[in-house]
Amino acid sequence: MVYDPSLIVNENIKDESHIIATIGENKDFILAYTPTGKTIELDVSRLEANTFYSYWFNPRSGTMKLLGENKMTSKMEFKPWADGWGSDFLLIVTKEKLNMDNTKSR
Repeated sequence: MVYDPSLIVNENIKDESHIIATIGENKDFILAYTPTGKTIELDVSRLEANTFYSYWFNPRSGTMKLLGENKMTSKMEFKPWADGWGSDFLLIVTKEKLNMDNTKSR
């Protein structure tokens, strides 16, 4: 992964709500972390794909929510379902659909 703050298109003040972003070396995924549930406007055109999938990962519960499959555009806005303190989220944008089956064989 490569840290890349230029992926964040919206205002991103360096305070307690500062968003960080990274892109895979092969440009196959983007991760963006919002510590306070702030809306993320992301330059998704940096992915090498025609379509992409987006997910919110909730680190407090360990759950992931598929936002959908999208056609490539220059930028897209992602808004978590909660904001403020205690509402941190990880945005996952990837060119391949993730397996969200959390069951483990024993």
